[in-house]
Amino acid sequence: NTIQLALFDPFDNAESRPTSPRRLTLEVLSMIFSALFTLEAMVKIVAHGLFLGHKAYLTEAWNRLDLFIVVVGILDLLPIESTN
Repeated sequence: NTIQLALFDPFDNAESRPTSPRRLTLEVLSMIFSALFTLEAMVKIVAHGLFLGHKAYLTEAWNRLDLFIVVVGILDLLPIESTN
């Protein structure tokens, strides 16, 4: 995932190069990593609970950060129309 983020080029967008193999590959990798991290968070929430208990998912700061990153990753996958 870190390598995928390092390879990201903000100037390689769908409008300028719609069939860029590098951009398309990175988009697919982004979706795969988002799905895996979402699955991981869901499994941990089911196993430990969300709020209640001393081992609940949101009682640990790292898990709160992890959940924030998962939510941002999901939001990144949503289709957004840009207006110029």
